Amino acid sequence: MNSPSLKRAFRLLIGGNLSAQLIMISAGVLLARIYSPQAFGEYAVYAAQGTLISLLSALRLDQLAFDDQTSGRSTLYYKTSLLVAIATVPLFIMVCKAGSSLTNTTFSLPSSIAFAASNSLYYLGTQYLLHSRQYDKFAKIRLAQSLLYFAVPAVFWIMGVEGGLHLGIAASFFSVGIFVAIRAGVWHESANAARTLFVGRLRAGLRDSVAMGLQYATPFAPIFIGGLFATKTEVGAFFLLSQIVAAPFSFFRRSLVSFFSSELANVEVAKSFLHTHAHQLKRGIVAACVGVPVISAILHFSAPSLIKVALGSSWGKYSAYLVPMLLYYVVDALLQPVTILLPLWGGTRIHFRLEITRFLIVFPIGYLACAILELTFFWFCVFFYCAMSFIYIAEFVAAISIAENSKQGTSDGTS
Repeated sequence: MNSPSLKRAFRLLIGGNLSAQLIMISAGVLLARIYSPQAFGEYAVYAAQGTLISLLSALRLDQLAFDDQTSGRSTLYYKTSLLVAIATVPLFIMVCKAGSSLTNTTFSLPSSIAFAASNSLYYLGTQYLLHSRQYDKFAKIRLAQSLLYFAVPAVFWIMGVEGGLHLGIAASFFSVGIFVAIRAGVWHESANAARTLFVGRLRAGLRDSVAMGLQYATPFAPIFIGGLFATKTEVGAFFLLSQIVAAPFSFFRRSLVSFFSSELANVEVAKSFLHTHAHQLKRGIVAACVGVPVISAILHFSAPSLIKVALGSSWGKYSAYLVPMLLYYVVDALLQPVTILLPLWGGTRIHFRLEITRFLIVFPIGYLACAILELTFFWFCVFFYCAMSFIYIAEFVAAISIAENSKQGTSDGTS
């Protein structure tokens, strides 16, 4: 894709994600007025499971599609991914149910299956739109889901539906996801072709699934193991505040992830792009280094009153989370998109090792630190943010090293 087309793609992704994130920030604030912190704690469990399962449901065939240079196979990959997801989502839910006894986490099995399946349907649909470079439709779909994200839970609250928050959000995922599937015409693709594609890419998909599972399970550590030393109210407050704080950065991060995976999977193209836009990147880094400390200082003093005004008095006592969250999400937005390029650029092994390291630091070591030192949930979250940031920096350095040392055609995916 030439430079003007790259710029247009980037603008579409940024614009679509920005609009969606602005709506979702507003939705989170409004939903906090009608749903309690405990309701958000229940939703957090379904969201953590659903997000992780959606990323793994197709055994990464959706991501491997971006590395396939054969044209015209987007719909085939999409159909194959959906078929694999139908088989894997119930299995992943059973794993979560078995693990819930170890983490003192409670959830409804039917609700969990519904949320994970709906989230997977939506996620795989957006991946299909990105792989087929339908960026305008991707932006519209993101916008539609963000509007339903507020509208359906609000209607369920009016109707008095039990579990209306997580069921409403699941319905928003399902509505948009099924629309994409119908419009894509996945039933026209040959089942035999889908079976051949699945068998041919299964090994690579399983390998990437393990690394991706480690990478994306770790960010949900406060939710997965929070039940061991925190109430649902604390977990719910953490979850909602993290969504609100993350939202201004999330649209940028998601746009970069979408753009990088679809356009910069080739290391030589990425090097050319970074060289062309080096000046803009340097200016962005300087702006972040100056702006973040100033915003953090302002937030430190204004957080309690700000939260009470925006969300209500029941949320005010959790204001201490805001500054650590801000610092972490700046690092996350700037560095996390680069980490997805490691496997695509030939850094699969180093990526896998770093993700194992992060997983071990956050889960077993983090939990033991809380038990031995009797840390509160807040200090576990601070420990969690530090560990996550450290590995992001290490992965960023590894990706830059690979890019600097690469030569045309030498990436083999195993370094």
